[in-house]
Amino acid sequence: MARQFNVVVVAFSILFAQIGCASIIHGGYQDIYITSTPPKVAVRIDGMHRGQTPVMANLRRGRSHLVEMNLDGHEEYQFMLDSRLSGWIWGNIVFGWIPGFIIDSLTGGAKELHPDSLHANLVPIEKAAN
Repeated sequence: MARQFNVVVVAFSILFAQIGCASIIHGGYQDIYITSTPPKVAVRIDGMHRGQTPVMANLRRGRSHLVEMNLDGHEEYQFMLDSRLSGWIWGNIVFGWIPGFIIDSLTGGAKELHPDSLHANLVPIEKAAN
């Protein structure tokens, strides 16, 4: 009986050593919903074209991202989505310990992007009177 218990403990230890709590809960990517007034504004994220608003962008949690929005006749809009430590990382104290912290850090699961949605009000450019 003690031998079976030891096998179960070892099996669970191996299982939990290979996962991180934050990685399980929300993974290494996050959906960010981007809208604008007016609509149909061109969106670039980290220099790559992502379409026109509204846009749902699936971004890596592990780093910050630059969002740029352009529409003819309007001032350019720029915003930095910040990558911050996720509260789910602390679940590793209960389940994953050091391997869980490492896995969450490597997969990006240890982070969250803020804000989780973005709305831009683009400002029209004043035209000079001729």
